Amino acid sequence: MPAHQPDPLDEKNLEETIRTVKETGADLGICPDGDGDRVFFVDNEGQVIRQEILRGIMAQLALKDHPGATVAYDIRPGKITKDMIEEAGGKAVITRVGHSHIKESMLKAGAIFGGESSGHYFYKFSYGTFESPEVLIWKFLEFISGKNQTVSEIIKPYKRYFHSGEINSKVENVAETLGKIKDVFADGEINELDGITVTYKDWWFNVRGSNTEPLIRLNLESVSKELTEQKANEVLEIMRKKEAIIFDWGGVLIDNPTVKMFNYLSNYFNVNEKELIKFYRTNCDKALQTGTEEEKIWEDLYKKFKIDGSKKTKIWKEAVENCFVDRKEVWNFVSELREKGYKTGFLSNTEKGAVEYFWENGYGEYFDTAVFSCDEGIVKPNEKIYRVTLERLGVVANQAVFVDDKKENIEGAEKLGITGVLFTKRTDIEKISAII
Repeated sequence: MPAHQPDPLDEKNLEETIRTVKETGADLGICPDGDGDRVFFVDNEGQVIRQEILRGIMAQLALKDHPGATVAYDIRPGKITKDMIEEAGGKAVITRVGHSHIKESMLKAGAIFGGESSGHYFYKFSYGTFESPEVLIWKFLEFISGKNQTVSEIIKPYKRYFHSGEINSKVENVAETLGKIKDVFADGEINELDGITVTYKDWWFNVRGSNTEPLIRLNLESVSKELTEQKANEVLEIMRKKEAIIFDWGGVLIDNPTVKMFNYLSNYFNVNEKELIKFYRTNCDKALQTGTEEEKIWEDLYKKFKIDGSKKTKIWKEAVENCFVDRKEVWNFVSELREKGYKTGFLSNTEKGAVEYFWENGYGEYFDTAVFSCDEGIVKPNEKIYRVTLERLGVVANQAVFVDDKKENIEGAEKLGITGVLFTKRTDIEKISAII
């Protein structure tokens, strides 16, 4: 403070230290919290040293002086801590989260060292067991000074697992959500010491409720980055209530207009429909959907097919007006969702003439946000356009459902962790209802 919050657990509060380490070529950055009872370190490359690795190193140092002794640490994953304690011949004791719990467990087990994921560290002295960040810093400096390696080189061998970080989710009922998670992952090894911890061979996680607000905190770890992302999304899918449903236009909210549109345009321009479709697919599709002016497209068409130049060069909106057929039951469903408190979004690969039609006919009133490819300059399934929609709705991927009639667009959304519904018939409304 006043530059940032004094909590080193949030990595954005370490940015100044990270930047200074890089700019000065420092060997190490030391980041205590506001009252000095927690500490984080930054290596020579500006990477934050994860707490589970730090406490594993410090546990091994303590075990050198006390062979076979007990070390305590909180239940939030990292498995590397347990690995390192046992590799050094120590006994690992898992505790509940919170420095009062870890001290209590240390006293009961006679532990000589304890470390918590939030950066609290404890030592057993001849006169009692106390939190002692100063001793930890001194011992860590002594340790790295005795190595003929940079700090990043020292740490690298211990980066065996991949961590999700702590992910917070608002829920309506903490106890019910924890119960649901326990039921879904009943085939794993379950520990209820603090919240729910579930362990499988290649991945493991802990979920626990906040004591002060309706939040559940997820910490998940696995043997690969890809598996961590996949499994974190799976757990979050269960934890997070769906808050937003995003709808495509053609093929969902309206009948697929493609056939009617090409028929209308071929009659208007007096051009063979198959030839027009071929021209459109080659020259127009992405251009119109990413904002290219309509006049430029039709001028090229006039030249190719030797069409009278007096023809209108803004025909798209007129074609839309003649070819778009609303699916009233789907629009009614959107209205019902809003009445129930859900956010609704609109995301379409479409052209400027269609956008004008959309706003002029009051369709915007159905949605909290409407995103058009021609305004953004990107089309589905580019992940950026989904991110734009999520941001404007104020939700994260796991809180959203995306409805589209094209498989590739659904797959693009699902890569980000959005729940996809492939809409192929009007009764697919039931699929959306089942999810939310």
